[in-house]
Amino acid sequence: MVRAWVNACRHRGHELVRAGCSVRARAIRCAYHAWVYRLDGSLRNAPRFDLPDDEDLGLLPVRSAVWHGWLFVNAAGDAEPLETVTGNLGSYLDAYDPAALVTVATRRYEVAANWKLIFENYLECYHCPSVHPELSRVQRTAGGEDFPATGAWFGGLLDLRNSARSMSLDGSGSDWVFPRLDEDRARQVCYHGLLPGLFVTALHDYLVTHRLEPLAAGRTRVVCEWLFPEELLSRGTDPAYAVDFWHTTNAQDWAACESTQRGVSHPRYVPGPLAPHEGALRAFHRWLADACGPGAAGPVPGGAA
Repeated sequence: MVRAWVNACRHRGHELVRAGCSVRARAIRCAYHAWVYRLDGSLRNAPRFDLPDDEDLGLLPVRSAVWHGWLFVNAAGDAEPLETVTGNLGSYLDAYDPAALVTVATRRYEVAANWKLIFENYLECYHCPSVHPELSRVQRTAGGEDFPATGAWFGGLLDLRNSARSMSLDGSGSDWVFPRLDEDRARQVCYHGLLPGLFVTALHDYLVTHRLEPLAAGRTRVVCEWLFPEELLSRGTDPAYAVDFWHTTNAQDWAACESTQRGVSHPRYVPGPLAPHEGALRAFHRWLADACGPGAAGPVPGGAA
């Protein structure tokens, strides 16, 4: 069972665990005044402190849920139920069994762009021929389709080129296929963007995820992880072909997003029209307009326009 708590001691608010760190222990101890908490959040000991028995000074709980192996936390406590947000996304990811995959690499990037621009970039491949020469050699950049999404996500698919075995810099890679994928899906690259900031890119042999962490209006941390099936790793497969490919693709995307950030920040910038095949991007803009508008509420639109 997973529990989430506010990362602050109930005495003076000192952080219990530093950001980016993990701790394996049977209790949670504050390094400031040595207050100790049980793993159920209750206060076990406050040294040299005479506390009333009826005063609840346990850690403050935070809403959390585990979905397909990912932990979601709602600090404010007022979000829609997670199943409303994810909608039918789970049915598209079931065949990959993300919770059973192994994280083989993690990269952290700090991008000088707003998170919404990064989300926009993920939802379209109109930029691929000019920005991603390596990707364009192994994946088709047109002729895909948007998923009929329900919930707060958008996505679609594009086919691998006939010459490519997988998404890698030279088109090589494993021909192993997730057992529950049909013949068509085994040759497709599927892109899923779950709001507010999780990308799941699914191929026949591995998954890549990007998690967006907004730091400021024009700055976003992106945590990228590569997930492989244990069976493929047990065969001695080196996941470097996937890591190298997406690390190269990431660098190209971040440069494009940072340039866009500088462009849209000009006081005289006026946006132009979307291309006809940017349906998912159009749906994302519609979602943003609804979310930012007065009295915005109700189901989140998804899918193609």
